[in-house]
Amino acid sequence: MSGSLSVDRFRGAIVGLAVGDALGAPAGLPAGTWTASTAMALCLADSLVESEGFDPVDQLHRYVRWYRDGDYSSTGTCLGIGAPTRAAVERFERTGEAFPGDVDAAANGIEPLTRLAPVALTFAADPAHAAECAATSARTTHGGCETINGARALARLVALAASGRPTSDLMEPVAHETVATALRVLGATDGFEDATIAALEHEPAAATIVGQLAGAVYGFDAIPGRWRSDLAKIDWIMVVADALHSLAIAQPCDRTARFRPGTDRAMRFARSSGTS
Repeated sequence: MSGSLSVDRFRGAIVGLAVGDALGAPAGLPAGTWTASTAMALCLADSLVESEGFDPVDQLHRYVRWYRDGDYSSTGTCLGIGAPTRAAVERFERTGEAFPGDVDAAANGIEPLTRLAPVALTFAADPAHAAECAATSARTTHGGCETINGARALARLVALAASGRPTSDLMEPVAHETVATALRVLGATDGFEDATIAALEHEPAAATIVGQLAGAVYGFDAIPGRWRSDLAKIDWIMVVADALHSLAIAQPCDRTARFRPGTDRAMRFARSSGTS
């Protein structure tokens, strides 16, 4: 299936995520300014490329750099971090756990869904594996079953779309309410712009989720030029999308073997940072 993974759809999914994030950003920010969803997606993408696979501890190190130092941000500061993500990152700093996300149902949320495109794209040659990796990645900040199942469902859909499957093939029953809403929006509209605007009418974060999915379906060129030109650091985002594409088409069958649970590295980090 890797031969059907077009760079245009990869660019569409990553830029679409950032565009949706920027469109739903709080009022008062300059046009094209994106927030936590894109910043964490860039952390995740950078980890996948640099690790040549999936390493949750490396992902968390990058989330710490974003949270503490503003790395991977559009503004140079951490912008828009949610309470469960903040708690998980701070817990990782104390313990070095690979999966510090709270398992309490109260900690369920859609933040992991708004950043998952890099995982879905990296493993798009195997949508089932992409779904499981996205579910595992969600656990770095959110341990609730609802969130994990939502990440699993959305990642599979993004992977299928990135593989060239038409919208009609994506219309399947989904239990997670936000993902189901994104599918309804996608099915009721005819292009990236209409889908993203319709998503904003539901909730701002929905535009980020629909942006990933619609971007993978319609491709980069379908994203309106005015939104692309306003987008902060778009050149960087494009480089990231291309790097993910290269990663996805390079020996996709080896990806499962490159999963790293990270426990040994977590312990080394905890010792070196003086935490207990």
